[in-house]
Amino acid sequence: MNPVVESAPVTGRSAPLPVALDAGSRAFLDRLDGALRSLLDAAPTEVRDVLLPRLTGDGKRLRPLLVHLAGAFGDGTVEHLVGIGLVMELIHTASLFHDDVMDRSETRRGRPTLHQSHGSEVAVFAGAYLLQEAIHVVHHLPALPEATAVGVRDAVSRAALDLCTGQLSEILHIGNANLEATEHWSTIERKTASLFEASCRMAALATNGPVETLSAFGHRFGVLYQLLDDVRDVACTEAELGKAPGSDLRSGTYTLPILSALATDDESGRALRLLLTSRSGKLAPPELDRAIELLRAAGGIERALERSEALGRSACAALAELPENGARAELEALVDGLLAQARHVAARFTNLGKVASA
Repeated sequence: MNPVVESAPVTGRSAPLPVALDAGSRAFLDRLDGALRSLLDAAPTEVRDVLLPRLTGDGKRLRPLLVHLAGAFGDGTVEHLVGIGLVMELIHTASLFHDDVMDRSETRRGRPTLHQSHGSEVAVFAGAYLLQEAIHVVHHLPALPEATAVGVRDAVSRAALDLCTGQLSEILHIGNANLEATEHWSTIERKTASLFEASCRMAALATNGPVETLSAFGHRFGVLYQLLDDVRDVACTEAELGKAPGSDLRSGTYTLPILSALATDDESGRALRLLLTSRSGKLAPPELDRAIELLRAAGGIERALERSEALGRSACAALAELPENGARAELEALVDGLLAQARHVAARFTNLGKVASA
């Protein structure tokens, strides 16, 4: 198994990729970067100048990595997988542009967000441009059997629709302190897990691999990834995140750590609910600091991390159905690495000791 970054701090723009990649994975991601640069080289100058710094460089490329690893259980070609990885990276980046506008985020990965540097209109249309590029790429993949091509296009279309409906659901529930955890779960399944699931499904379809098994893993991994990202938002510092912490609280987007704290019938949970409802989900900086303090005291982080452990086991259970090879080991290491990062974050809170040592 590839070594997991057991104690890597969550620093430098965003959480680091939680596994040391083998040479094959690094080579695949290098080819993906080349494909991204070629696509931008063919774009109009004003588009290229805006997008080049945002699409090349320091991204984790996690969804394309899943495409590569899921493709290792079939017999397809690397050209198909690079194309699919490119599609997923374009859609993901478009969603980040739109997320940052809606969250009013000023920084991402330690630098100004696109809407902060160029305005909301540019960010919105840049996201739309990338979505159209993704559609173009998926319709011009190297020749696939017609039934396979239809399946691939259907998978990416469904993922894009789920992403939009998940994002819409999140917007409609902004400031809703009574949001049920199950409804929030449905939102992150559509908003985030859909792209991870589609990455694995499309790769399996294109390579004649085990489609349903890999799709199940991608879905569970995506939910786990989003849950831990939500934990980092309320557990890490600005230096670690590359942006101000508490962006979900500030925007009135109540994630599982927040909802878990609100469901706690103790002094901290009740005080947090009173603070959030009295401000209709819009917190000034001093109130945001207080909300984070109350959330931590109410055990919201602890309960969310306990859920992450169960999710990790579920994701690995899907992998158990796959043949043992280097790709499976790397997928297992990705899950282990995410959980290791979570335990590293949890260790700083004295009331989370049992989670940190799990």
